[in-house]
Amino acid sequence: GGIIMGLNFSAHPNTTQSRPAGLILHGTFNMDGNSSYTVSNVPTDAVLVRISFKNLSVSSSGGPRYYLNLGSTSGVDTNNNYRWGNGYYDNGGQSGNGSSAHSNFRIVNSSHTNANHRECGYIDFAKSSQGWVGHGQFTDYHYSQGINYHFSGVWMANAAIQNIRMVATNGTFNNSSIMIIHYQPGEV
Repeated sequence: GGIIMGLNFSAHPNTTQSRPAGLILHGTFNMDGNSSYTVSNVPTDAVLVRISFKNLSVSSSGGPRYYLNLGSTSGVDTNNNYRWGNGYYDNGGQSGNGSSAHSNFRIVNSSHTNANHRECGYIDFAKSSQGWVGHGQFTDYHYSQGINYHFSGVWMANAAIQNIRMVATNGTFNNSSIMIIHYQPGEV
């Protein structure tokens, strides 16, 4: 074994880094056939969690088509600790939703209810002493090509993101709905 020495950065002389920086792949998950899908065991020292999607779609229409919960330890938080806003724009107009206290994140606008939508995109959550601040961008490349969705929100929990749950409001995820989780370790 060798000696691991930390690096001191001049801009942050009190910060010592002794491990790689940047995004680390936690896993790639096919959610097809599930009405609810939970990814667990995200490391507790993550300070940034990226949730990316490929072909995100559901088998039955509804609004919202899907939603997101976060959690620490063994479960997910379904209390009113979620604050969020979302919206979309395309050549047909624009609209938005929001909530000051909700039991989950609605990450796309709930007025787009058709099961033919298929999104790709991402959400980044950054940890602070006040909880996790998130923002995301999605696009539908299949049914309403060119439509863009935006999400921003806060999970009001000063805890680690260890569990990530996606829920299809109606039916199941389909069309190779892939969720990809990355994290970046650090300290807050």
